[in-house]
Amino acid sequence: MTISIRSAVGAGARAVNAPADVKAVQNQLNGHMGPSRTKLVVDGKIGPKTIGTIKDFQKAAAGLRSPDGRVDPRGKTEGALNDPGSSSKFARMSVAPATPTPGSKPPAGSKGGLPPSATATEKKGYENLVAAIQRLPNPNPAQELLDVLIADYFPTIKPMIATAQSGADAMKLAQGFQALRGLGMSAKEAAELSSQFLKYQRVGVYIKFMDDLAGGASKLAKSLKAIGKGAVILAVVVTAVEVADHWNKGRYGAAGGEVYKLGMGLAIPWAGLLDAVQTMVESLMPSLKHNRFFEGMFMMLKAMNPLAAGAVAVDSVISVIQVTITSYKSGRLDMAGLDALADRMRKSPLQVFTKVGDGLGDWIYDTFMAD
Repeated sequence: MTISIRSAVGAGARAVNAPADVKAVQNQLNGHMGPSRTKLVVDGKIGPKTIGTIKDFQKAAAGLRSPDGRVDPRGKTEGALNDPGSSSKFARMSVAPATPTPGSKPPAGSKGGLPPSATATEKKGYENLVAAIQRLPNPNPAQELLDVLIADYFPTIKPMIATAQSGADAMKLAQGFQALRGLGMSAKEAAELSSQFLKYQRVGVYIKFMDDLAGGASKLAKSLKAIGKGAVILAVVVTAVEVADHWNKGRYGAAGGEVYKLGMGLAIPWAGLLDAVQTMVESLMPSLKHNRFFEGMFMMLKAMNPLAAGAVAVDSVISVIQVTITSYKSGRLDMAGLDALADRMRKSPLQVFTKVGDGLGDWIYDTFMAD
């Protein structure tokens, strides 16, 4: 018997796991099994036993060095499932597959998806988090993210795992994982984001961020989704976390510098980038929402649009050289040339700086020069 599935079956975000396709794969796997193996229950539901069996079949019969636990339409694994010769290869495996956590790829030496060093508190939190993820409409993307976090970032995320002992926090994390993947981020990008976040911020702040993100109608979710690219979202969130850390320590110049450095390295609209970073920082530090100094920093950053600022800079340098030459030749300062330059700057995106300069000039005159 041959099968022809319509969509992917198994582990990972790309697996649709349509019941009819899952049943077809389960039946085909059972048909290739030797007598020493326990056959799968053909129920059309994807689970750890089916995924484990797919991986074993991929390694034994399909010749895949790195089994991914997924059967793709017209792919190599489906072809092997339809090949009668696969039965003899698969039957040689006398030991039934281990039962992994759904969609997981545990690190070497781990038990139940966690390293042997995991505490009882962490194990309980992990179980709650997996259970919460399984209650999502499509748990695979969130589970894949958790797998990467456990495998690559466990020392950093231990406090988060322990916090998931609370069922409410576990569900907020699960929904946040789903929302991160829904932004178009790969599991690796979303895991790196979470790791960087937890390096600088308390677990409670991270959970609040995930809860805000899961509310798709929130300003935070909309601003990040507008960016569109997973790698850029990662850069924006990591920068926002660093900005919040600088600001909290009174390093205001360093905070602004981080934003400008990010903007110079990304080919996305300047204003949209700044809105996303500002919203993200305000989510981390709600007290900054009406902070005039903080809002003023972003007002100046918006004025420093790299393209517009570059044009004004060129205008300023050339105009100052021209005024210098004219003044030298005439023997008096060319105020008309300087005034003309100032007028152009007042009409440019950098007008905020001319306002600051005008105000500072008036203050100096009134304080030190007026009678």
